[in-house]
Amino acid sequence: MHRILIVSPHRRRLAEFAQSLAELPDIQVAWAEDGRAAIADVMKHPPLAVIIDDYLPDMPGLDLV
Repeated sequence: MHRILIVSPHRRRLAEFAQSLAELPDIQVAWAEDGRAAIADVMKHPPLAVIIDDYLPDMPGLDLV
């Protein structure tokens, strides 16, 4: 199972996109609402990919990268 982390406070806005990813074989979608949560999540469960919103509540998306 491959894990994709979506980092965004806008879960409803990205729900359709996330659902389309989750329907792919061997893909699990995880969410983090801000940069700090994303860092903690990645340290515990390294993902295949991370999709980052440009505007996060605690830091710019580019700073998280």
